[in-house]
Amino acid sequence: MSDRRRQPELTRARLVDAAARSFAERGYAVTTVQQICQLAGVSVGAFYYHFQDTAGITVGVLEREQDSYLARLGEIATRPGGIRLLLSDSTNAERPGFTPSESTVGTAMRSLFREHEGKRVIVASFASHLHRVQQVALAAIASGRRVAFVGRSMGKYVTLA
Repeated sequence: MSDRRRQPELTRARLVDAAARSFAERGYAVTTVQQICQLAGVSVGAFYYHFQDTAGITVGVLEREQDSYLARLGEIATRPGGIRLLLSDSTNAERPGFTPSESTVGTAMRSLFREHEGKRVIVASFASHLHRVQQVALAAIASGRRVAFVGRSMGKYVTLA
C-alpha cells in the first residue's frame, strides 16, 4: 500500500498514541482534543475526521490496549507451563469489541422513559452497582415516574447510599 493511502491509518495511530500518553500523564477528565492533536502533531480537523470526541478516541485507546493485552496472554500461553486458568472480571469480556461507557446508561434510560410514557418500565441491576441504580432512578424521577426498589439487597444498598 502506498504511503499516501496509509496516511489516514498512520494519522489515526498517532492520535491514539497521543491520547494514551495524555490520559496517562494528565488524566482522562482534563485531556482536551487540542492537547491530543498537539502531541500527535496533527490538526484538530484530522482528529474529528477519525473520532467524534474524546470518548471516541478512548475507545480507540482501549481497543489497542486490549489487542496488546490479548497478544501478550497468547504469548504467555505458549510457554512451558503456560496459562492454566484465566479469570475475567467482566460479563462478556471474551467477546470481541467493547462495551459502551457507563455514561451512556443515563441517556439511554431517559430516552427509554420518553418512548414508553404511560407504561411500566422494569429494570434489573446488581444491587451493588450503585452508580447504575442512581442513573436509572434519576432518569425515572426526571420523567415524573415513581421509583420502587424490590429485594432485600437492593433495599439495603439504596438505604446505605
